[in-house]
Amino acid sequence: MKLIALAILTTVCLGALASPGQPTWNTFRSEEGRFTVTMPGRPDGSRKTVKGDAASVKLHVFMASTESESFVVTYADYERFDDNRADVDRILDAARDGAVTNARGSLISEKKIMIGDNPGRSILFTNGTGKHIHENILLVNNRLYQIYVVSNAGGAESADARRFLKSFRLIRK
Repeated sequence: MKLIALAILTTVCLGALASPGQPTWNTFRSEEGRFTVTMPGRPDGSRKTVKGDAASVKLHVFMASTESESFVVTYADYERFDDNRADVDRILDAARDGAVTNARGSLISEKKIMIGDNPGRSILFTNGTGKHIHENILLVNNRLYQIYVVSNAGGAESADARRFLKSFRLIRK
């Protein structure tokens, strides 16, 4: 199963640096998404159906922006994945490759991460317009989360970017 469809939205969100002023940071909670995250202001939420090679998926997107950075959480539910390590690595690799490719970007760095018992990847890459993206990709059962910051060159490692990425928490059912 290919996950490139999920990464298509990354391309849509990459150019979205907007909102004037510095909003107050708040904890946002998505019961349906089963997560909390600290973001500037209240995020805009949307749902999109994304067509992939094997099937269509409903992609949930939450985004908040400052003058210099956009903070995004997406998630999508897929058919059941095998729990074996090779399948998990293949899924995370496909999500990474799709994000970088759809952004017409170049991968700068990557490391394997765990959030709780859930495997993931933390990647840093540039897109075709020179923006930097720091993204955490997380696989939780059949749900794939992408948590990322889009910023001007060098900003993806800012204090706000770190604050946002570190604040992501899963809510137990």
